[in-house]
Amino acid sequence: MSPHQAQFQVIQSMLAAGHRSVHLERHSLLLIGGVGGFLSVVTEWVITDERFPEVGQRGLALLAWLAFWLGGMALLEYHLTRRARARRAETLPFAQAQVTRAWWMLLSVGCLGSCAMFFYGGGGMIYALWTVLLGLGIYLFGLFSRPLIEWIGLATLLLGVAGLATGLPYGATRWLNASCFAIGMPLAGWLNARVGDDGLGRRTAALLLWLAAVATPPLLASRFSTTPAPSAIPVARPS
Repeated sequence: MSPHQAQFQVIQSMLAAGHRSVHLERHSLLLIGGVGGFLSVVTEWVITDERFPEVGQRGLALLAWLAFWLGGMALLEYHLTRRARARRAETLPFAQAQVTRAWWMLLSVGCLGSCAMFFYGGGGMIYALWTVLLGLGIYLFGLFSRPLIEWIGLATLLLGVAGLATGLPYGATRWLNASCFAIGMPLAGWLNARVGDDGLGRRTAALLLWLAAVATPPLLASRFSTTPAPSAIPVARPS
């Protein structure tokens, strides 16, 4: 290889690194995955008809519950990321700051949509909605990160859509959403660190491994447990 070709490859790699400058820290993946999986499993046991007899009360209680956990997670992730970058004498890329704001907006849409379903119906789609929003968020990060992250984001989004299109039971969509968060996020980071951008076969194999690890546990769990769909009766309004 001539010196000019070597220099050209170095320039290309620098440009690629600039375009793909977004990097999710390990603590970010663990926080998002852990809190999302926790909410998917525990929320059904906290927001109950016994504690909140009226539909409107359950909707507002769910909004406050989600805002507390997701808002706290977002603030903690922001603080830890800033501290980790400062410790390594690195700055947060502009693209990552903008994508993070878009991620917070998606979390807000999910919270408001979940609350609205108690007032206007459609509660059976609540977990599919969160799976789609999670996939969209991962895809946005992947646009400025690694191709594998893009693929995983699209796969997550399609899992949420496929759950609705195939009429997957409500309980199955619940466990699928929990798996996408709790298993999918940490596994995506682990695979991303070990699969390079080159090699379509390795990337495809990594995606298939991710799909198998994420989809198998909820399908098995849904066979041995049933979760009734939430009440979809809207709150009566005075005429």
